[in-house]
Amino acid sequence: DITEQRELETALRASEELYRNVTEKANDGIAIIQDNLVVYSNPQLATLIGYEIENIVGQSFLQFMPPDYSNQVQERHTRRMRGEAEPTRYESFLLNASGDHVPVEFNVNIMDLGNKPALLAIVRDITEQVKTEKILLEHIRNQKLINDITMAAIETSELSQTLQILADRLGELIHADGCYITLWDEKNHSPIPAAAKDPLMENYRDIILEPDEPTVSAAVLQKQAPIIIADIFNSPYTTKKRAEEFPTRSLLALPLIVDGQKLGAAL
Repeated sequence: DITEQRELETALRASEELYRNVTEKANDGIAIIQDNLVVYSNPQLATLIGYEIENIVGQSFLQFMPPDYSNQVQERHTRRMRGEAEPTRYESFLLNASGDHVPVEFNVNIMDLGNKPALLAIVRDITEQVKTEKILLEHIRNQKLINDITMAAIETSELSQTLQILADRLGELIHADGCYITLWDEKNHSPIPAAAKDPLMENYRDIILEPDEPTVSAAVLQKQAPIIIADIFNSPYTTKKRAEEFPTRSLLALPLIVDGQKLGAAL
């Protein structure tokens, strides 16, 4: 009577099919690591890092870690396999076939495979989560800088101090190497250098413009719209001599206009 044997075989096949469905149809990447080698990879993990499964299995798991993180991950793996307490969930990076860093969350646990300890790793791609967090942090940063500018306008009585804070914060806001604020002299139809964020902070106000000299401030106020200058040395809005005084080749000019009144420009 081999009924019991047949039942065991059927149960084994059902278990294997269930295992296959769980691992191969999971949304996350799954790997099994034993003796520092990847002994199993599901298709999702292969897709995540851009390799064929046969090029993953049999390789050291450190091959798929960025060099900057491999030592830390190896030490954590060694301690875990020794039975020392280590977080089962943590964030790190994988290195894909193109050499790019892929942000991931690891969820790892020790399992038994062939009477030897192995590591089961569930790998979740958190690229979108990281992007969202970066956007949120950037928004918080920008809001703080805008608040600083607003408070400076309200609390500071000296115009020069207000303009200096505007130059400092506006430069930070758009990640610029420098920021220059000019005031517009309507009578003489000429800009007045008023404030600067590095590197011309000390002597920017001492700049003296020549009569009828073309300036970016005048151009952007006349246009009443932002101007992007890719190469300041080849621009009709300023002279080459003036361009040589500034340690930059590219420039974004913003008109400062309120209720139709020209106040100046931010460069």
